[in-house]
Amino acid sequence: MDFRFTPKQEDFRKEVKRFLAAEMGNGSFQPVNYAAGTTNAFSRPFSRLLGRKGWIGLAWPQEYGGGGRSYIDQLIYTEEMILGGAPVACHWLAERQIGPGVISVGTAEQKKEFLAPILAGDMAFCLGISEPGTGSDMASMQTQAREDEDYFVINGQKTFNGGADQADYVLLVARPGPPDSRHRGLSTFLVNLRLPGITVQPMPTVLGTRPLNNIFFDNVRLPRRYLLGEKNKGWLVANTQLNFDRSSIELLTTCRRVLQDLLALIQQNAVNCNLALLRQRLGELAIEVEVGRWLSYKVALLQSEGLSPDAETSVAKVFNSELMQRVASEGMRILGLFGQLTIGSKLAPLQGWLANWCPTTHARAVASGTSEIQRNIIAQRGLAMPR
Repeated sequence: MDFRFTPKQEDFRKEVKRFLAAEMGNGSFQPVNYAAGTTNAFSRPFSRLLGRKGWIGLAWPQEYGGGGRSYIDQLIYTEEMILGGAPVACHWLAERQIGPGVISVGTAEQKKEFLAPILAGDMAFCLGISEPGTGSDMASMQTQAREDEDYFVINGQKTFNGGADQADYVLLVARPGPPDSRHRGLSTFLVNLRLPGITVQPMPTVLGTRPLNNIFFDNVRLPRRYLLGEKNKGWLVANTQLNFDRSSIELLTTCRRVLQDLLALIQQNAVNCNLALLRQRLGELAIEVEVGRWLSYKVALLQSEGLSPDAETSVAKVFNSELMQRVASEGMRILGLFGQLTIGSKLAPLQGWLANWCPTTHARAVASGTSEIQRNIIAQRGLAMPR
């Protein structure tokens, strides 16, 4: 792996930085602190602006309207967007996961209906995978998609869903087969959240940050043309989607932002601590951040070469999600008792967002597959160990 960027890639990074400097803060949009929560991360105007610049779908094939560039370019763009606090939640999932899925296994009709709006920043998606009682064991999900002539009739519930309150569509994993068909009976669907019979119910968190959601499906009639991929082959489609998520560059880049903010606080002499010991701890974390960064770039490199990095995405996911916890714990040690003060407290360092971010880092080791699941994938698919 070459650890150097090409001159063209370095120029592209500078271009993205200049764009964000012009548009964020004193420009038209307010920056998002991804560690403090993403209540203001959803902005259709910002997504449409990126669409007009041609920056959505950078790594998509040109024949489908994309930029035809490498996943390394895509990762450069992603890093700078998060570091710059860009409100990209509107198109993020659609660009990174849904679009490539439609390109790979979608019908010509689906490509015509979905790809152009995604590239324009006009279509927001969420994922419908987790259910009550069904988390890491995706094969045990019970949401039904009964066939009825040219329709699927969907009944069930999805939970812990981020973004459903603002999304237009959900990529739904449901079961046309019998309840005991496990992964062989799963299919994926592109479901308009405005269809009759769908209810999105917020799930407020104890932290008061943007809520997760429940999605209820009550005899929802979905035309057959919205089946994505082959029937009963949804296990493969869903896992391909999760591989894009598990590259985890957004987790790693958030850690970079937090470390930068902690260093700035220390340099202002705003904390009272043993600087010699602190220098060693922060130095170790800075090294780990660089390790995590290159793990994510390795995933992007393999994707650019047309490979499917199953084990590599799991390595990046485990390392970066657990690194978030170590960064958060060190931040709380640095701030001491003041670290318990939350957003809105006058004496809270860093505006109190560290107290909110710290508990959420544990959830990141569960979302998109627990660390235990990821280690099984690494063992079986990366090291060829027996089940």
